[in-house]
Amino acid sequence: MDVYIIDDDPILLRSLSLLMEDQGYQVNSYLDADTFLAEVIFTLKPACLVLDLRMPKTSGVELYLQIQNEVEHWSTIFLTGHGEIHTAVEMVKKGAFEFLQKPVDIDTLLSIVHNAMKNSELKTQLKKMTAQLTDREQQILKYLTLGFSTKEISSHVDISIKTVEFHRANIRQKMNLKEYKYLMLNL
Repeated sequence: MDVYIIDDDPILLRSLSLLMEDQGYQVNSYLDADTFLAEVIFTLKPACLVLDLRMPKTSGVELYLQIQNEVEHWSTIFLTGHGEIHTAVEMVKKGAFEFLQKPVDIDTLLSIVHNAMKNSELKTQLKKMTAQLTDREQQILKYLTLGFSTKEISSHVDISIKTVEFHRANIRQKMNLKEYKYLMLNL
């Protein structure tokens, strides 16, 4: 499993890289966002991004917002040496997995990276499953995960109840699901 670490502090970058390698992760480390963007090829596989909030040129927030759609199945952990609560709240609302303040406790970081990888594996699996669906099925699935009934979906999407039921059956079959309650993730 890949961990991408981006931090402009070379000593911290090296320490985090060694720590993650000792845990069996494939580590890719970068001193700046531009190098990361130039070298990384985004694929549909689980990964964790450990990202420094403040860096010269492109900040961690700017990078995250720039790549968010391409790596929505990755889990992003922000690190900062500055207590910026409003930024932390904003990034978590935008999908970041965690926001930690430096210096970070090693055991806490390892636990969070472990959980972030599990989260990314789940998101990746769901993304692969939903990729099999038609656009209409994906639209209906989003309504289902929000708890809408067949009748409500029919009304919102402006199709018949029978057509919604047909799409629901296709979704269940393609995704091998018995119930939708397990898909309450950010789809």
